[in-house]
Amino acid sequence: MKNKKKLRKILIDVLELNANNLPEVINVENSENWDSLGHFQIIERIENEFNIVVEASKVAELLGEKEILNYLNETK
Repeated sequence: MKNKKKLRKILIDVLELNANNLPEVINVENSENWDSLGHFQIIERIENEFNIVVEASKVAELLGEKEILNYLNETK
């Protein structure tokens, strides 16, 4: 649960989302600021916050909150 809160904060910050009007699950399809630059910033923040290195082969698969949480759970 702690990972989810940290991740949500990262997504809200990077994607400049309105914290009072969030989708149930944040992903590339419902976040207009989730473009290639936003994606890079999300990955960078995840690596820093969780002290991990995201495998290059996995970066393109991490296009939503659920996918990122699953990845974080697999790596810890």
